Amino acid sequence: LTADFAQNFANYYYLGRLVTITYAILTLPLIYQIGQKWFRQSTGFIAIWLFMFYPNFIYHARMVRTDSATLFYIMLSLWLILRLYDENRLGNHLLVGLAIGFSISTKYILAALIPVYLLVCLIHVWQDRSITRLRSETVNAAAGLAMVLLGFAVSTPYFFLDFNTALDNLRAEARSEHLGADGLSKGGNLWYYLTSALPRIMTWPQLLLGLAAMGVSLWQRRLAHIVLISFACIYLIGASLSPLHWLRWAFPVVPVLTLFSAEGIWSVSRFVAHSVFRRWQGHRYLLASFVLLLAASPFYETILLDIQQANPSTRILAREWLVENVPSGSKIGQEWYTAPLEGTSFEVINMWALGQDRVLADYYEEGFDYLVASSGMYNRFYADPERSPTQVQFYDSLSETDVLVQEINPSTTRNGPTIKIYKLFR
Repeated sequence: LTADFAQNFANYYYLGRLVTITYAILTLPLIYQIGQKWFRQSTGFIAIWLFMFYPNFIYHARMVRTDSATLFYIMLSLWLILRLYDENRLGNHLLVGLAIGFSISTKYILAALIPVYLLVCLIHVWQDRSITRLRSETVNAAAGLAMVLLGFAVSTPYFFLDFNTALDNLRAEARSEHLGADGLSKGGNLWYYLTSALPRIMTWPQLLLGLAAMGVSLWQRRLAHIVLISFACIYLIGASLSPLHWLRWAFPVVPVLTLFSAEGIWSVSRFVAHSVFRRWQGHRYLLASFVLLLAASPFYETILLDIQQANPSTRILAREWLVENVPSGSKIGQEWYTAPLEGTSFEVINMWALGQDRVLADYYEEGFDYLVASSGMYNRFYADPERSPTQVQFYDSLSETDVLVQEINPSTTRNGPTIKIYKLFR
């Protein structure tokens, strides 16, 4: 199997991408189900229309990553939790626990779903306020929590079978430094998610409408909505406790916020129809106009993303240029996010960053003919030059000393980083 993967790795990634895309598609009916049952049918339809055009999510859902699986199991868990809120039965407790266990297997921080589940259990106890209810709910909650462990074990058996590797992975995820994704306080991380990551994913108008609708739900004490809001708050606070921050770490709360954005759009259009036009008939036209207007920017960016991914990226163009213009057997050093040179006749040395642990003289001494740099790496150093003076000096020296034989830039219709190819004269 290992040998086949080495020869035909594209087939494996293709199958993996089909899986992640399937998870993304299956998330849509869950968003609709929550919207139409605990908001209104129009909210469900608007929410899936908005969600399906978020380019950042689409971009990640096409990769072999857990992001789309994470969203699917989150929405499945929240849907089952809300069903449990309406129908307090042991079977629903068991299903909730199983779904939460599967959720945690995609992202450990989704243990944030457990307090949401326990919140619903507490609501049931509060509504009845009897010793009998407390006892039965305690038994049901214990059974549900046991199913969390079972669901996690079934979906992630190697966490237990190869715990040392799992522990190493946990340490790696808990690291405190990653250039370009660290340097903020816990409060700074939360502010980043609220003012940078979520607006980039959803756009500011949609986010503000969603936050406003959340405020209305809290004011009106809609318990089903408060359950959804509690997950968003617990997750964002938990994610902010990490020393690192990533845009993709905001994805788990996006479906919930999209539901409230859709509710906000519906409410605003109804208010305008009654206040300005003073008739209900104009509501549907205003609603359609608002939805199309607020989805226009993400839709445009999604179309551009599709066009970009239909064309060869800058990385592919860099590979083609090197194959056509560089002599066979040349020794090439390159960093991440550059040309995929597997299967070529070159002697290729791949490294995280060209300037990380070498100076330019080292490449001359080791007999390199070409160096390939990517803006996906060197821009991280230039963004914080005081922290990375050695690396910045390396790239400055490279551009001043050696010959830039080719520079490949992205465009509106072509994605990828800027790639610079330098020839070393020894």
